[in-house]
Amino acid sequence: MGTFIISGTALASFAGFVLVLWTPVSKGRAHKAWFMAWLLLVVHTIAAFHFVHHWSHQHAMFETARQTKELTGINWAGGVYLNYVLIAVWGLDCPIQRSTSRPASRWKTNAHLAAIWFLAFMWFNATVVFGGTSARFVGIIAFGALIWRWFTRSSANPVNQA
Repeated sequence: MGTFIISGTALASFAGFVLVLWTPVSKGRAHKAWFMAWLLLVVHTIAAFHFVHHWSHQHAMFETARQTKELTGINWAGGVYLNYVLIAVWGLDCPIQRSTSRPASRWKTNAHLAAIWFLAFMWFNATVVFGGTSARFVGIIAFGALIWRWFTRSSANPVNQA
C-alpha cells in the first residue's frame, strides 16, 4: 500500500506539473492545478517518510547517499535538502502563480520563471536520472513534449505569465 501511495502521488504531481505547463487553460484553473500538484508532492514526501524512512531524516540521508553513489559514484546525500527546497520553492510559487488581479511585476514574473526552471530540473532528475525504467520513459516523453511546446507555442502557456 505504501509503495502505491508513494509512486501514485509522485506520478500525479509530475503529471500536474507537466499538464499545467502544457495546457493552455484559464489562469484560475492553472493555479488550482499548480497548487494541487504541489500538494500531491507534499503528500508523496510525507508518505515516503512514513513508509520508507520511518520518520528518520538520517535514514533518508543514508538512502539518498546510497542511491546517488550507486548512480554517479559520488557519495552525496544533499538531494534530501534539494527536495526540501523543491517543496518550499513550489509552495512559495503557488501564490505568485495565483495572483491575477493586476499585471505581473517583473520580480514576480522572474521569480515564477526561476521556480519553474528549478522544478523542471528537479523533476528531470527524479524521472530521467534517478527514476526506474517506467519513470525514465515517462520523463523523457514528458520533457520532450514540453521542450517541443516551449519552442512552438511558449506564449500560450498561462503559467509563464505569472
